[in-house]
Amino acid sequence: MPADLTTFVGRRSELAAARKLLSDARLVTLTGVGGVGKTRLATQLARSLRRAFADGVWIVELATLRDETVLAQTVIDALDITEGSTRSRLEVLRDFVRHREILIVMDNCEHLLTAAATLIDSLLRRAPGLRVLATSRQALGVPGEHLMPIRPLPIPIPGKMPESGMSSEFAAVTLFVERAAAVVPDFVVTSENEPQIVQICQQLEGLPLAIELAAARLRVLAVGELYASLSHRFTLLTGGSRTVAERHQTLRATVDWSFDLCTGAEQKLWARASAFAGTFDLEGALAVCGDTTSTAESILETITGLVDKSILAREEDTGRVRFRMLETIREYGESKLDPHSRGTEVRQRHLAWCVGLVERAAQDWFGPAQERWCIRLRTEYPNLRVALEYCLTELRDHETGLRLASPYFLWMACGSLAEGRYWLDRALALSPTPSIVRGNALWTNAFIANTQGELDAAEAMAEECRSLGGKLNDQAIVAAGNHMLGCAGLFRGELAAACELMESALEDYLALGIRTDPEVNLRFELGLAYLFTGRPDLAFEQYDYCRRVCDEHQAPWLLSYALWGIGLIEFTRGELHSAATHVREGLLLKRVFRDTLGLAVVLDTLAWITAADGDALRAATLLGAAAQQWKTFSRQQLFGYKDFVAQRERCETQARRQLGDKEFADGFSRGAKMSIDDLLTYALGDRAVPKRPQPPVQDGASTSLTRRQREICQLIGDGLTNKEIAAKLVISLRTAESHVQHILTKLGFTSRAQVAALVAQQRTVSSNPLDGR
Repeated sequence: MPADLTTFVGRRSELAAARKLLSDARLVTLTGVGGVGKTRLATQLARSLRRAFADGVWIVELATLRDETVLAQTVIDALDITEGSTRSRLEVLRDFVRHREILIVMDNCEHLLTAAATLIDSLLRRAPGLRVLATSRQALGVPGEHLMPIRPLPIPIPGKMPESGMSSEFAAVTLFVERAAAVVPDFVVTSENEPQIVQICQQLEGLPLAIELAAARLRVLAVGELYASLSHRFTLLTGGSRTVAERHQTLRATVDWSFDLCTGAEQKLWARASAFAGTFDLEGALAVCGDTTSTAESILETITGLVDKSILAREEDTGRVRFRMLETIREYGESKLDPHSRGTEVRQRHLAWCVGLVERAAQDWFGPAQERWCIRLRTEYPNLRVALEYCLTELRDHETGLRLASPYFLWMACGSLAEGRYWLDRALALSPTPSIVRGNALWTNAFIANTQGELDAAEAMAEECRSLGGKLNDQAIVAAGNHMLGCAGLFRGELAAACELMESALEDYLALGIRTDPEVNLRFELGLAYLFTGRPDLAFEQYDYCRRVCDEHQAPWLLSYALWGIGLIEFTRGELHSAATHVREGLLLKRVFRDTLGLAVVLDTLAWITAADGDALRAATLLGAAAQQWKTFSRQQLFGYKDFVAQRERCETQARRQLGDKEFADGFSRGAKMSIDDLLTYALGDRAVPKRPQPPVQDGASTSLTRRQREICQLIGDGLTNKEIAAKLVISLRTAESHVQHILTKLGFTSRAQVAALVAQQRTVSSNPLDGR
């Protein structure tokens, strides 16, 4: 749930009514004009209902989404489902919610009305435990939908002034006063300004967004001046029935007025920043919103002005500051772009910035910045999607689209395999011209298809890649094609041919100086081929080489695979303790990445080791978790490889024999329902003893924790909530939450589960970086 940055004012009756509606109905839609507070009310309601839904409350923000074809994927991302299979996105969602008690908030549905209604209807029909709370400017039209119109905040009756001191009984006035105090710390209601405050709220018709924008002006205007400005700029309806369109016009007039009070530089940046989707940072603003006269200092000053005027909202996450515009504000800014060019120059700058960002990530990927890039790229996904759509449709620069979508780590380590296939399939179909860029895209797409188990498609793309390399006289593209053909052969069970192709590709990579990332990827797959052909010593050599190279370059993602491979070989040799250590080390490294394949194979292997070590219930839970990951990812668990499948069946048989069918089924089901964070915490647990790798934090971050923060780390490791921590340490809940956020920032983490896993790890070693010694 997103954290509140400001107080929630009023709406008690609406909250009670919506809560009652949602207890009776499975779909409730909050409707109303833009800026009336639908999103804030929905968030507040969802937060109050968290304990009523055993499997969680989730918010899906749709305001920045333009392409309805990725609506289901957007919901998958919001629900944190690690899914990369070739099944339809709708099928994946149906399967996920089918047996869960869950509330999903679908926020800002109006611009995707048909697609959102279709998806919600389909999910509700198949998941009896699902409730949906939607916000939209109009009804979705889904059977069983209950509508709840959201009105503006209560205001005193126009023309009738409340008794002195009684205006605070009206939520609109309370909101204005609280927001005014936020920008003018010594602001108070007096007998002199109270009538003007009431009149301002009346003129703004109780619309929360309009009130907040107006209150922000008190930084430079007195209440009387503010009232006079509003009176001058708006022609307001003061009574009778009004249509939605007219209310919408009132909101636009409010934003018009706010725009007029901005400086010329602020107006330009506001308009240009509308090219961003979701959020953006200072770096992005410099690239997209500046011009020949702009400097970093001037852009920062202009952004500061827009933050002060409540046009931009400041957010901070993992040590980086980003800026967000409300969708209404973004749409208004977009309307202020050059009407003749439709903002073409700004959108092309945005595209160029996205391409540059991805190319910088590719240069840095195999190194110590890998985790930071993963987090950064996931944050920028809304911007990358907008850039790809613009590139492939309006601009029709299809080769640039290929460049933007081609880096394999975008989809294999940071995002969704299915979404990667979607963009690459589109770009490849639109850009058939032979080129190195096309060859790279074919390699990535074949890589994804192989991983999904779509071997025919993978082979076709790998063959084209190899053929294209021949036509271009580019041996690197030929080698890449052989690499992917070898992978397809590996998963088909054609092991001799697979080894030959991959060994040939490896020779070419080494001869051409193609090292690190492609080489390690290939050696990992070659190690599997050696293992499958009964040559574990050769496989161990490949994995040990991968480990050393990844260690040297501090590249954790492929290091996690190398450690898994080593642990797998040790398991086949009966070295259970060492196998568990290496597999858990690999799992710990995956905590930042969205790596469905890696998570699936590690959980399966860890289940086998756990069963062999005698813990049947834990093995059953891990088997359930692994099965769920494979189900969301590939048509065949463990690629259908017979030895792996046989090992999994032996593990299940052994666990069932010890537990009995019912207890096994309960454990299996529990594992299948776990969130990714819960899975990582459980799988690492108090036995997770990865001693070798240190957590990838900023230099000195762990030892820079204060004594109080180290104490809170230990309490998180004990499983205490923020509220329980506050009670134990006799501090306020807000102070506890602040400490936890600072801890996450310093450690470079994104969740409490990661802190708990780190504490569990470090409690088993003699030197604990969290104890300050």
